Amino acid sequence: MAWNRYVSSHYRTPLGVGSSLKPFAGQDDAHRQRPAVFNAIYTLRVNEWGFNADATGRLTATNANQYRFGNRLNSSLVGFYVQQWESASLALMPSAGFYGEVAHKDREYGKIVAETGGHLLAGTLGLDVHRESWMLGINAQLPVLQKISEGLVKDHSRLGIHLAKTF
Repeated sequence: MAWNRYVSSHYRTPLGVGSSLKPFAGQDDAHRQRPAVFNAIYTLRVNEWGFNADATGRLTATNANQYRFGNRLNSSLVGFYVQQWESASLALMPSAGFYGEVAHKDREYGKIVAETGGHLLAGTLGLDVHRESWMLGINAQLPVLQKISEGLVKDHSRLGIHLAKTF
């Protein structure tokens, strides 16, 4: 049996346009405060089977325009199986689980902004391929339950591809 725990805090730079649950994407840096980001990860593995729990929180501050994005929490619970071929330094790891997001309502001049905040629950499926010190993976998320911006915004399926190298 093996288990890992990680706790971190980091700074995130926005790189695109997202749904109302990702409000920092594509905005001018001069008009907002950076959120404090905290992350905790727990992984438990027994032989080939395991699970991973992950939670990320963002605590926001009021910006120069008296606007404050709501605090956010993202979390996932994923089960996985590892099929390893030692002779080829290769492992496949399919996974399935759930991902959730909760966003508090934004505030402007201290008052709640209508049609902001919300929640999302998505089912996830993924596959990671490990070869020596490299990992390539793909992950799909399908919304199961959501209420974003009072139901005015609908999040769609998501597809993510990731590449990593361990040192």
